[in-house]
Amino acid sequence: MSAKYRRGVAAVQVERGEIFPHIRRILLRRLVNGRSGVAPMRPAGQSRRRSMSYKLALFDFDGTLADSAEWFIQRLNELAAEFDLRQIRPEDQEMLRGYSSEQVIKYLGLPKWKLPLWVKRMREAAGNDHGAIKLFPGVPEMFAGLAQCGVQVGIVSSNSEENIRRILGRHTERVRYFSCGASLFGKAAKLRRVLKLSKTAASDAIYIGDEIRDATAARAAGMAFGAVSWGFASVEALRGNKPEVEFTTLGEIVRLVGSPSTTAG
Repeated sequence: MSAKYRRGVAAVQVERGEIFPHIRRILLRRLVNGRSGVAPMRPAGQSRRRSMSYKLALFDFDGTLADSAEWFIQRLNELAAEFDLRQIRPEDQEMLRGYSSEQVIKYLGLPKWKLPLWVKRMREAAGNDHGAIKLFPGVPEMFAGLAQCGVQVGIVSSNSEENIRRILGRHTERVRYFSCGASLFGKAAKLRRVLKLSKTAASDAIYIGDEIRDATAARAAGMAFGAVSWGFASVEALRGNKPEVEFTTLGEIVRLVGSPSTTAG
């Protein structure tokens, strides 16, 4: 019996409703896409998961929840002379959005042995300037929406917990877990710590961030990664790391992470 004949028989059976509904859906997809049965690429803003919400949503902070990009570049340039770094010019910013953290550090000319001190100085500056760093509009509403869906929220960041709590202000009460002060490339251990503390399986958790290192950390912790479009890294750079879901608005986070009706593309 040829493959062409078998597909024809299957089409007739589907048409007549002679196949169980779940098998019918599978066959319809295969008939539409040919012998391979490969589904078309999902549009941005849709998840790979089927009819299942996440129990735990962990967030990066700077660039994901807090609009700190302009502040970051300004302070980085102010420290450039002290650390003998290249300054970031306005015309360089879009190019750097396609870079990984390692590439950015190399571009700045920051040697590894200076990295811990540079991170410390940036954290200190964030503490002094916390009033100048604001949450993105819609973050409080997103927290509330996730709470209504029963999704626990945590923050895993290289910034300090003290700085983050100051910026969150009264919205701190919406965040159950903090695992902060990570080294630039030490987020995976922090993610695993929260999974253990919350007694959540990695498959039931998602890490949402705006940098390539966030995607790398999520993969190392065995978690899904959600990429936001409004942060430091470009959407194209983040797509190269195959996020399970892309977000173009904060509202999509509630709809796709907290809703049990999350569908695959």
